[in-house]
Amino acid sequence: MINMPKAIRKQRYWMLFSSFGFSAACVGVGFVAEELWPHALPDGALTALNTLGFVGAFALIVWSGNAEKRIRRLVEEYDGCVCTKCAYPLEKTVIEGRCPECGMKYKRDDLRMEWWDYGVEIKRAMRTEQESPPKE
Repeated sequence: MINMPKAIRKQRYWMLFSSFGFSAACVGVGFVAEELWPHALPDGALTALNTLGFVGAFALIVWSGNAEKRIRRLVEEYDGCVCTKCAYPLEKTVIEGRCPECGMKYKRDDLRMEWWDYGVEIKRAMRTEQESPPKE
């Protein structure tokens, strides 16, 4: 199994739970309202709420897929120097340190290898320490 970076995994879990929750909330409100106040809803209101729930869930799924593409583009743009826990772009010249966003300790080459293992194309991922640009 491919080792998925935590930033991508969090994005997928968020999509799954939020789309399910939104869909269930819309459908649940319609059914509860139908049971409690059977004549309060106009004709077709239950169908409209159900449709809203499923369309909203689909929209969340599409949005989440675009967010994963955004993370992949960010990784490619920053040459693999992106935190695998929170997807924060890190400085390319720092060999090791802590992510300023989430506090995770990292080594630049380990980040690059983890993104590379996941399948993100990094043009200079295999660069050695001697070929690194000097610190300023």
